[in-house]
Amino acid sequence: MKSILFLVHRIPYPPNKGDKIRSYHLLKYLSKNYKVYLGAFVDDQHDWQYVNYLKQFTDEQMILGRKSHYKSLFDYATAFVQYLPLSNAMYRSTKMQNWVNKLIETKQVDSVLVFSSSMAQYIEPSHKIKTIVDFVDVDSLKWEQYSKQYSGLKRWIYRRESHTLSKFEKKTAQNSQLSIFVTDSEANHFRNRSTLSKNIISLGNGVDTDYFSPVHNLEDPFPPSTHCKIVFTGMMDYWPNVDAVTWFVKNVVYKLRNQGIKFEFYIVGGNPSSTIQKLHNCIDIFVTGRVDDMRPYLKFANFAVAPLRIARGIQNKVLEALSMDCPIIVSPEALEGIQLPKNPGLLIAQDTQCWRKLVIQQIKQFNQGNYRTHDLIKENYSWQTALSGLDKYLG
Repeated sequence: MKSILFLVHRIPYPPNKGDKIRSYHLLKYLSKNYKVYLGAFVDDQHDWQYVNYLKQFTDEQMILGRKSHYKSLFDYATAFVQYLPLSNAMYRSTKMQNWVNKLIETKQVDSVLVFSSSMAQYIEPSHKIKTIVDFVDVDSLKWEQYSKQYSGLKRWIYRRESHTLSKFEKKTAQNSQLSIFVTDSEANHFRNRSTLSKNIISLGNGVDTDYFSPVHNLEDPFPPSTHCKIVFTGMMDYWPNVDAVTWFVKNVVYKLRNQGIKFEFYIVGGNPSSTIQKLHNCIDIFVTGRVDDMRPYLKFANFAVAPLRIARGIQNKVLEALSMDCPIIVSPEALEGIQLPKNPGLLIAQDTQCWRKLVIQQIKQFNQGNYRTHDLIKENYSWQTALSGLDKYLG
């Protein structure tokens, strides 16, 4: 059996956010046909409990925690002086580099799969090993988008990160045998930004449709109420999610409240920022914080929303809601890379007025009908289908 080194910036479990969902299913897929050596970092202390769980998929692991405050400052300063991405400095580790070097130099691995550009710093051309990079999204473009939302020092830092990361992404792609992105759109963005044209493909996301299924006997997480329940799911320290929720509350929730329309909005996800926590009022806006299982909230909500204004790649929150037969209203940005037949359970809001109109429409007709969107997702977005195209490149 061939062996593969799988380098991931965040430990690929639990699958509770976009990148970890994708990396977890990649790990499971690889473990069926390869001896897997896993190198990853734990950025959330809560995740240390899952290290042993991952051993069932791996032959060897190098899982590292957060660096000390002073070591982080030193690495950031070094990256700043050398005009390198600060994202790389965050995941820089001599211990990880030594482990990678030993595996490659002693020929214990046949190939490398790098997940996210920040982990590509551990593979050098001198290693002379087949390397595939799953960039997932064009991160440099994300930082460019962030910079447009700010002014002053933050704008300058984000622009710098966009520029340095773009240079590193191009260098990484040039030194790799294959570059993967989650959608055709992301792949095309990268081709245009890097001026590269060869060995760039898209490999979409999927959904565990057995897990995200309305057939499971789940307990209703909502307190008794006759009001319509709207839900947003996602990690709530992730800036695009924070931006989406604050925009939705200001432009939709408050406006409809002033019109006397009754409903409850639940913001479900771990690590809510202070901005999100301040929205909680126990009347019509509820912030849950970390939950063990998103599925009950999707199963018993009347509908979900994904009002993302900045989005890269495929939004798992959209696929998961639909897989739970939960209708959802989305922005065009949240639907990027998702191609499904027309269905009344998937509504697109093009602007603020459309958002208010569709939310009112769904509130008025809540508890009416079953859109059977689970079958739609099962047919079009299973992980087996999504990842099957990887085999011919891994060899």
